[in-house]
Amino acid sequence: MSKYKLLLFGISGDLAMRKVLPSLGQLIETDINNQYSLIGYSRSNVELEKVQNAITSKQKSSKLCNIILKNGEYDDPKIFYESIKNLETDERLFVYLALPPVTFFQSIQNFCPYSEYPINIILEKPYATSLEESKKLTQLINICDLQIKIHFFDHYLFKQGLVIPLPIKKYIIKEKSQLKTVHIKAVESLGLENRAGYYDTTGAVQDMLPHLLSLWDQYSSQLDYKNCHDLENYAITNVIYDQYPEYKNELGKESKTETYFKITIYDSLNKLNLIFESGKKQIKKETFISFLDNKDNLIANINLYPEVSFYPEIKDITETNETNKLEPKKYDEHVEMFKDLENNNFNKFLEPSKVIWQWEIIQKARNQSDVV
Repeated sequence: MSKYKLLLFGISGDLAMRKVLPSLGQLIETDINNQYSLIGYSRSNVELEKVQNAITSKQKSSKLCNIILKNGEYDDPKIFYESIKNLETDERLFVYLALPPVTFFQSIQNFCPYSEYPINIILEKPYATSLEESKKLTQLINICDLQIKIHFFDHYLFKQGLVIPLPIKKYIIKEKSQLKTVHIKAVESLGLENRAGYYDTTGAVQDMLPHLLSLWDQYSSQLDYKNCHDLENYAITNVIYDQYPEYKNELGKESKTETYFKITIYDSLNKLNLIFESGKKQIKKETFISFLDNKDNLIANINLYPEVSFYPEIKDITETNETNKLEPKKYDEHVEMFKDLENNNFNKFLEPSKVIWQWEIIQKARNQSDVV
């Protein structure tokens, strides 16, 4: 049996309660060969009952017996020292920073003296608040020799439809000479309601463009496109921003923050138009990637929620039942992330250089002069 200790910073926050703790509950319910203990850390008090309710919110049977809750400031180096010194010889420490990105630098700095210990530190997007901060964070990781300990987690890279089914992959590669445009779209029908205050400090581009760039990075590799994260290869040809009408009422004040964007980038290395589109309060929720020819005819379409489909009908594919649909199943990106950590499989996590590249694209889009 393997032993794991999860040090969860920001345990009283929305991310921990809605995502991390319920996923931990699902994990301990299905993974009987591993043993977890939890240290929850927050500035404000949180009741043990609330933590257990969050753990069992997606399953009702498995509770976590070993839970310690602590309060204090996040930059206190004693937290890290106490967590590491109490590790058993066969135990690994997972540190999850469910915190605002402004706290990441200090938190990682406090871990610098412990780079030789069996720890893995998870950072969830947004990883910084600017290009300069992302570069500063990367420099710290290199100085502290924490490259294989820090994991930039983008839950889009753990989605069910991330791997292109082989018949569809073969078909797209066969049609690559005709492929001129890739359109990646992730929109939802909900607005922001009581989350508008936080969202107003980021906006749609900072919130969603990194996800869409990560998706294209993964799909392009599968389709044998050249992957060079040199900003000179990417020219932003069009930017459209918009804000849904009710946003200002939800926020309670005037704001220029965009809740929708559609950004077109020309990839000169692969001679492709890349369209990235995302927004709140749209007609319906959908996340897909479409491959189009030079006349905007659809070559193939992949839907990430949760079925995979292709258009038009590919007549030379015989495995119709297997390729048209993926059977819906219980799937949780955070659970998959923890499983990968257990198995030392870090392939789906973002490399620091890609985090910087994403921020370079965001900054270039922000500086574009033809914003509507």
